[in-house]
Amino acid sequence: MSIQIENNNNLIPTIELYFDIGSPFSFFAFDILFKYKYHLNYNFNYILKPIYLGGLFKEVDNSFKLVPIRANYLNIDVVRTSNHLGYNFQIPSFFPINSLLIQRLITILTLITDQNSLLTFKLCKALWLALWERGLDITQLEILEQISVNETALLKKSEKGFYLFNIYLFIYLIFI
Repeated sequence: MSIQIENNNNLIPTIELYFDIGSPFSFFAFDILFKYKYHLNYNFNYILKPIYLGGLFKEVDNSFKLVPIRANYLNIDVVRTSNHLGYNFQIPSFFPINSLLIQRLITILTLITDQNSLLTFKLCKALWLALWERGLDITQLEILEQISVNETALLKKSEKGFYLFNIYLFIYLIFI
């Protein structure tokens, strides 16, 4: 997760949010960004940039190792921060996850729609909540299909959603 703020000559600033569904801290930044934009009506533009955090760690030769002390603090920190923001996150038993295919799905969505579309926001939030609040393994196609249509209004409900789901299914079958 990274936030870059650019403000050129007193124009409206643009925030680029680099995020990975596999990171609860990405969700916290994502949630706060949208609260400032839509609930507190701050004037800024944003660009959502899905990245694959595992690939980034590999590129910079940094492995994510959950040693017991780090795991305990991570759990405390995630629970505390999520409660502060009004959520009930827990570290899933299968954490860390390989979010590559999920990040590809989100990238496809940003290419098909506007990067800042409400559809992208709804899908990302639904995926984060399914993973971090409900403890569902969203890397499994069956689980992805079960994500509530009320949360996303995406999968199989809209024409773009239907095509998006089929593209994701194709990618899933190729890479698994």
